Amino acid sequence: MKNYYSLPWLFSAFSFAVFALLALVLLSVAAMDIIGRWKIFTKAGEPGWKALIPFYSEYTLFHLAWADKYFWVWAGLVAAVQLARGSGRLFGILGGLLALVFGIALAAVTWVSRLRLASSFGKDRSFAMGLFVAGPVFMAILGFSHALYQGPVPSPIEETIPFVKPYVEKLETKLRQLKL
Repeated sequence: MKNYYSLPWLFSAFSFAVFALLALVLLSVAAMDIIGRWKIFTKAGEPGWKALIPFYSEYTLFHLAWADKYFWVWAGLVAAVQLARGSGRLFGILGGLLALVFGIALAAVTWVSRLRLASSFGKDRSFAMGLFVAGPVFMAILGFSHALYQGPVPSPIEETIPFVKPYVEKLETKLRQLKL
């Protein structure tokens, strides 16, 4: 006769319940992100199905908010972070430092892209912070809001912090030289 009140059985049932709840939450967050991106793309005149393809969806967001070439900078930084994290076991602390530096650069590019996305829909910096920190929730809010797509506009950071603009222009000229 099986004892259903034994400790291992209770732990396995509890583990399954936690896993099922976590899976449900993650699937609902992913669905919220896809639906929000679909609505954003539809507002901007892009086909909504682009929200279903992960990197193409991010490429389309960069295209709407900034420029295509910055997507490739972002994608290169994603690859560099992953390579540096993997090389951390090989190179020790140097790999970890490289991962940290590339991660900070990736966060900066992502922040500016979210700031430009918010600006292109007439939203402010606080909304951009929401897009950066809680992306799926704020993508859905942006998608279902009454905000209209105004096209890529300069981000407020370039207007409020004057020393950033020369660096952005220098990056754009270097990218033009590389023909990205």
